Amino acid sequence: KLVFRWSSWYLHGWCREREDWRLFKLGRMLDLEVLTEEFVPRDAPWPITPPERVYPETLEAVVRFQPAARWRLIDEYGTESFTREEDGTLLFRREFPDKEELLRWVLSFQEQAELEEPAELRMELKARLKKLWEKYDSQVSDSV
Repeated sequence: KLVFRWSSWYLHGWCREREDWRLFKLGRMLDLEVLTEEFVPRDAPWPITPPERVYPETLEAVVRFQPAARWRLIDEYGTESFTREEDGTLLFRREFPDKEELLRWVLSFQEQAELEEPAELRMELKARLKKLWEKYDSQVSDSV
């Protein structure tokens, strides 16, 4: 079956290598071939592999977004994924599989997102941004 999850398309199918049902991301399928080999259809379990088995989410985050990020939040996580605050910002609470996933996701929103919690990751994000700033700041100074 074709399945749309986590903002991507997947093929839910039987993996002969692992002898179990798996989600295969279509965008990662390379060098496909059409074979003449036939297979016996299997009854796929439904619902498919639970998301928590594929991507266990254990890191709770709170992120404040500018209103311009609304449609992306809806596209990726649905209309119930945030609350609109009195000042117009959007408060988003969700669990993520790990800190790298969370930090990459927050950074992808650029100035439209502010990581509020967890505090230690907010500090780590600040340190990474400082290193990035220093990298580009020195390159600009050196070239002038």
